[in-house]
Amino acid sequence: MSCANELHPVFDYMKDELLKRNYIHADETYVKVIEENRKYSNSKRFMWLYRSGGIENPVILYDY
Repeated sequence: MSCANELHPVFDYMKDELLKRNYIHADETYVKVIEENRKYSNSKRFMWLYRSGGIENPVILYDY
């Protein structure tokens, strides 16, 4: 978690760059989460993937 907190400014910068692009592709995928007791969680979790259009200098972000 502390690493994620340190990288948050990088994520914000990449998100700003992504939003400047003409096209954004997105995918929303349901993710099964296993709790500490090795049982599946009842709450729904999602992973979102964003990618800018085009092949030059793509911006790719994962958001959980």
